[in-house]
Amino acid sequence: MARAYDTGLRAQRAALERVRAGERADVPDAVARGAIAKAGYPGGFGAMTHRLGHGIGLEGHEPPYLVGGNTAPLPAGATVSVEPGIYLPGRLGVRIEDIVEVRDGEARVYGPLAGPL
Repeated sequence: MARAYDTGLRAQRAALERVRAGERADVPDAVARGAIAKAGYPGGFGAMTHRLGHGIGLEGHEPPYLVGGNTAPLPAGATVSVEPGIYLPGRLGVRIEDIVEVRDGEARVYGPLAGPL
C-alpha cells in the first residue's frame, strides 16, 4: 500500500509540473499515467475510465478536463483537480487529489502541497 501511495504522489507531482497556462490538457494526464505505468502498475489509473482531473467551478465537474485526447490549451486562471490514482481490484485503491490554479509559468496548489511549485 505504501508503494502505491508513493507512486501516486510521484505521479501527481510530475503532472503538476505540467499544469501551466497554454499547456495541452492531455499532457499532465499522460505524464501521470506514464509515471504510474513506469512504476509497474499497468493501465495507469483505471485505463481511460478515470481522467487525471477536471475543472472546479459552479458545476463541480466541468471543463477543462485533464484527460487523454483533450488537446485544448489550459486557460490561465482555471481551477482544476489533479487526482491520479492506482486501483487494484479486490486489493486496494489510492487516489491523491489536490486543487490547482492554472497560471502562467507555474501552478498554485491548494491542499496539503499548498503553494507554488
